[in-house]
Amino acid sequence: MFAFPYDIPGTLLAAALCIPFLLCPGAVFAQILDAPGWAEARTRLDRIAVAALCSFACLPVLLDLAGRLGPWPMVASVVVLAVPGAVFLAKPAPTPVPRRGLIVTALALAAYAAFVVAMLVDWHVSGGARRSLLMVDYVKHATASWVIAEAGTPPYNPTFLTPDRPAAYYYFFYTLTAVIERLGLGAVAGRQAVFGLDLWMGPALFALARTVYGQARLDRARPGAWRAETWLLILLLTTGLDLLGVVVIGILSNGANFLVDFEQWNTQVSAWLTSVLWVPHHVAGLIAAMVGAMALAAEDDAPPDLRRSLRRGALAGLAFASLAGLSIYLAIGLAATMALWLVRLALRRRWASLARALGAAALALALAGSWLATIVQGRVLGGGDPSLAFEIRKFLIVDILLPPGSPIQAITNFLALPLNYGLEFGAFLIGSLVFWKREGRRGLASELSVVLVLATAASFLIGSFLRSSILFNDLGWRVMLFAQLATLLWTLAAVRAGFEARPVLALGGSRRAAVLFLACIRLGIAGEIYGMIQLRWNRIMTAEEVALLPQERDAWAWLTRNAPRGTVVQERPDPPLCRAYGYGLYGHFPTAVSDPCNGLLFGASAAAVEARIARLAPVFADPRLTFAEAMAVAAEERVGILVVTQQDPVFAAPTAWTRAAQPLYANPGVMIFAVPDAARAP
Repeated sequence: MFAFPYDIPGTLLAAALCIPFLLCPGAVFAQILDAPGWAEARTRLDRIAVAALCSFACLPVLLDLAGRLGPWPMVASVVVLAVPGAVFLAKPAPTPVPRRGLIVTALALAAYAAFVVAMLVDWHVSGGARRSLLMVDYVKHATASWVIAEAGTPPYNPTFLTPDRPAAYYYFFYTLTAVIERLGLGAVAGRQAVFGLDLWMGPALFALARTVYGQARLDRARPGAWRAETWLLILLLTTGLDLLGVVVIGILSNGANFLVDFEQWNTQVSAWLTSVLWVPHHVAGLIAAMVGAMALAAEDDAPPDLRRSLRRGALAGLAFASLAGLSIYLAIGLAATMALWLVRLALRRRWASLARALGAAALALALAGSWLATIVQGRVLGGGDPSLAFEIRKFLIVDILLPPGSPIQAITNFLALPLNYGLEFGAFLIGSLVFWKREGRRGLASELSVVLVLATAASFLIGSFLRSSILFNDLGWRVMLFAQLATLLWTLAAVRAGFEARPVLALGGSRRAAVLFLACIRLGIAGEIYGMIQLRWNRIMTAEEVALLPQERDAWAWLTRNAPRGTVVQERPDPPLCRAYGYGLYGHFPTAVSDPCNGLLFGASAAAVEARIARLAPVFADPRLTFAEAMAVAAEERVGILVVTQQDPVFAAPTAWTRAAQPLYANPGVMIFAVPDAARAP
């Protein structure tokens, strides 16, 4: 019998709330700060696109500042901005959108929304329910969202209890979802708020690429060429030659490394669709970075106008401040890009442009100063581990072919960088080479096109020789978004310039290049389909976990209704596959320590996380612990409630402490226990 999937009503409500309260405020920033593309917008859809980009660029840092007064001031600031924003968007546009265009846009948005919902929500299946593999990251997204919705900014650390220190994390994206959660008035949970905003990240990315493409003046399409939107959509649904990499790795490892996650065959250059679904906060960071870059570059290309220059400098400052808290890794990439650009401006004696860029940077530092202080307090003073390390970008094929710990591994990885990037970029590498072969210096038609080149260089330099070391190499994965955006746009320009009215591609006049390009496109689309199937129908959950999930959701829903907010709730801190899910996805409670992975994310050191897990794990695993001993350990770590599932050894063991206690709640797979006040030391 068909059962309605979980979370769909809350997700759709959250997505609907994003329209007035996250889209309309962007129109205010676009109007007041003269965002590039706003005044030139010919249709209302063009205005909406620019407004959406300005929302992601300007709102996060302002919401962080408002959130320091509490969550309701965050909501109030959004509501106040939404009213005039709606007025700006309602004004007639010079050109009405054709009826056919409206219908196509509405159908495309509906299809994308259905796809995203299907990829994210838990589904009823035979024998239980199944999570998407994407929830590996969404447990963090949901947790950060409800923490900010509950207490404002800066958030406390929800995955490692430290009452004296805030979380040290780039949390600005979750100010947006926290506002949506609050506006839902109890009908939108943290996970649903993130799901709902993610429904708009794909359209926002499309709007970004389309806007940057126009502002950079890359288009030299021939008469009869396909519309840019058509090819842009095709390219956004394409990835590199990952499918070949997965096959090679599988063969070399005798089938042992046909990985569950399609992107993990190598150091990632993630597909666009994967980035939008998996790490929407980094995509929002890319939007903020490019809005700031467009503001500075557009002013550099325009006739002098002091008033407009100040307004666009302020827009860039807001965008760069938001970027810092949306994605610290993209902020590193942008800082390197701006450093290269400032050198160029100085060499060309463009002092006004140099001063404007420095002024935007100073404004960004001032606006993000409170957040930077939080990072220092939470990570540096709090004893967090170093965040960055030098490393030549890994190529997994090299790791398999060479003996473990081989002294020439680094050299081989260095020599393999061209092949590494060739496989990851695929069609985009061919398209970019063709673009530059055709255009030469004409490819630098605007200052923004120069910035795209510099951002690409910064991406490859940082991504090739630095890595983040807190958990995974997020720096090496995410900083490549700049190079990906540039190569996407260069490929789009090459295809548009070489696509005749007949459906025959003549890239650069070479039929061989055209055949190779189209083959890479097909492999890229096939790889993307394969990757999406892996994310949704993964085998990471065992049959026992599938059967248990509905009971876990019921137990956490009971806790949400009955336990006071702020109660420290502890589930098993050493789950088999590193991550716990209940506290963040289905509950809204801080935990003493979540797990070995997410416990590290918000500023705690690895040693502190390991020590706390070592103390708490026996409560769930050791049937020899008495009730008094188990409660004493929990109380020592300030835990108020324990959640025990049938996967924990103490759940059914006849001698376990669970037999000596009366649960607050129980179903066939989960028991919830209160830690008595008497267990706490006086």
